[in-house]
Amino acid sequence: MKLVSLAAALLLTATGTSHAQNTFTIQSNGAATGKCVYSFDKAKDGFKITSRYQARVASQFKESDPTDPTARNVTSVQQTHIYKLDATYAYNGGNVVDSTTQINSGFSPNKQHTAMLLSTVQAGLQGTSKDLALMPGAMVAPFYDASAIQSLLFLAASHPTPDALYFFIVPQDRKGPMSGQIHWTALADTTGTLDGKPVKLHHYGFSYGKPTYNIYADETNTLMQVDVSSPAVSYIRTGFVLSPQS
Repeated sequence: MKLVSLAAALLLTATGTSHAQNTFTIQSNGAATGKCVYSFDKAKDGFKITSRYQARVASQFKESDPTDPTARNVTSVQQTHIYKLDATYAYNGGNVVDSTTQINSGFSPNKQHTAMLLSTVQAGLQGTSKDLALMPGAMVAPFYDASAIQSLLFLAASHPTPDALYFFIVPQDRKGPMSGQIHWTALADTTGTLDGKPVKLHHYGFSYGKPTYNIYADETNTLMQVDVSSPAVSYIRTGFVLSPQS
C-alpha cells in the first residue's frame, strides 16, 4: 500500500483542500447527470466536511438511462452530508439530509468507535434509532458523495488498518444503511491531466458487494476521479481528464 505520513496528510488538508470548494461532475454513460461540491476544513479537534450532491439516477431494479431527459423510472437524489473526522481521519459523527424525502439520517459513533447510533428524523418527526456494531476503519459513504471517498483516502493513507480492511457504511434512507467490510488495494499507478497539466496518479480499488470502485488520486492523495461499476457512474473533479487505461 502506498502511504504518506500523517504530517504530509495534514499539510495537504491545510493547504490543498481546506477552505476551498472541491467540485465533481457526476457522469453516467459519459454524460453529466449530477454534481458534488464539498469543503474540507480544519477544525479544533480534526476536520469538518460539508458535501452537497445531486444526481439523476435510475430507480432500483429498473433499466433506465439517467442521461435521457425523457426516460421513465429515473429519480433525482439531492442530499447534504455534514460530518466530522477526528485528527486521525476516523468518522466522528454526522448527518445525511435528503431534501426530497425530508429524511435526516444521523450517525453517532461511541468514544471507542465500537458502535454507531443510527437515527432518523423525517419532516421533524423522530423515527427509528438503533446501534450498529463497528469494525476498524469505519466510514459513512453515501452514493454520489465524492467527499466520503476523499476521507477514506486520507484515512487509508495516513492511518491504514493492519489488514487493509475498512468498514463501509452506505445510507439508504428508510431501509437504514448497508454495511460491510472492503479490502483497500493499491493498483498500478497511472496518469492524467488537471487543467491541461500532466499529473501522476495513484490508483486504488475495492469491491463492495457487486459494485467495484476504482479511485484515482494525485501524489498527495487528493481525489481526482472515482469509477463505480454498479450503478455505472463516475465522479470526476472539474478540469481533470484520466489518461486512457489499457
